[in-house]
Amino acid sequence: MRGFPKHLNTDEDVQACLRLFPEETKRHLAALYQDRFVIKELKVLSDKETGVVDDLHEVVLREAPNGAVERVQLQKVEDPSARIFQLGMTDAKMEILIDNQQEKINVSWSDSQMVANSPGGDGPGGGTGAEEQSSDCGVFEKH
Repeated sequence: MRGFPKHLNTDEDVQACLRLFPEETKRHLAALYQDRFVIKELKVLSDKETGVVDDLHEVVLREAPNGAVERVQLQKVEDPSARIFQLGMTDAKMEILIDNQQEKINVSWSDSQMVANSPGGDGPGGGTGAEEQSSDCGVFEKH
């Protein structure tokens, strides 16, 4: 891999990038986390209803098919199929990441049993050429 990848497709990709490009990965994941919401239409408001306006709700005007203008109550909801969740991230993992506690992230993801090269050396991952690709996660392991 040369530089930060254009796409992160798996939890293993996230793990590898957190080790190799921690700041870029955190920024990328934070942007994906912010984009996890979709706007859902709740209902068309009657003339007597005021609607709710706050961080998660909004009232907008739109033109109805008959040409009349109607007020619509919208709500911002978390999309369960958002890209951040497809990468295996959860709200708890993102809170840890946002708090900048890298050690806790690695402990909470210990089920993937990742092994990485130590920094330094001549190879692309910091190794000396005595690496072998691990079959379980695609990350280089020193022997």
